[in-house]
Amino acid sequence: MPRPTVHSRFAAALLEEVSAVPSGVVGRNGQISARRFGVYRNNVMASLIDALASNFPMVAQLLGAEFFRAMAAEFVRGEPPRQPVLSEYGERLPAFMSGFPPLAEYSYIADVARLEWAWLQAYHSADWPVLQSEKLAALAPEKLMGAKLSFLPSCRLVELRYEVAAICFGSGGHDCAVAELDARAGDAGKVNDRSQFCVLARPQLHVRCAVVDEGTYFFLRQLKRGNSLSQAGEAALATFKGFDLSASLTAGLQSGAVSDVHEG
Repeated sequence: MPRPTVHSRFAAALLEEVSAVPSGVVGRNGQISARRFGVYRNNVMASLIDALASNFPMVAQLLGAEFFRAMAAEFVRGEPPRQPVLSEYGERLPAFMSGFPPLAEYSYIADVARLEWAWLQAYHSADWPVLQSEKLAALAPEKLMGAKLSFLPSCRLVELRYEVAAICFGSGGHDCAVAELDARAGDAGKVNDRSQFCVLARPQLHVRCAVVDEGTYFFLRQLKRGNSLSQAGEAALATFKGFDLSASLTAGLQSGAVSDVHEG
């Protein structure tokens, strides 16, 4: 096992709540300054917590600043950034929150975090054109069921334990087209202990969220995995009684998540 370097000792000490200055770390005068190191360590921790608060604004609002910062500090110590882009920091926060004992009675907030992370990924994804209805209409009827769909790079399919889409996107915390949420999203501020299935995409400048039923969600997942319309439809029909392929395909197209159609 390689011996720790000055840099690795320095990085590790930055994440410890109380730590002596690592050996080998000195100032310009060659002397150790515990005070300066402490200030730097506090600034690093504060900047990482601020990044999480920026990436998960609704979680921060729901928990309150004091609780959120205390929880975020625990997360940072165990899950420091693995790359330098802080707008991409926090992928593991939802899982961390699910196992965080103080949130045991508020487990729905981890679902809010999952949805916020999906929004962040969609928002920062590459721009991509959306499928034009004319191209789908031009496909010969006998070839339609064998066709496959491509999805925008921003497309995210999110399965949630709770109905939290309206809480996440209905309070101004994100630039998201709330109009895409249908009646199944629930009322803002109200949490229903029912599963929710969301399709997020950024077809133009704004992220859109569509709430779909479980059968449609399953169908779209099959398509996103590269299955044809026929294959995805058959799988959905075998899993969900009364599955409506036409309605689910329409919902997928209306979500703005589909970029192209290819003949099988």
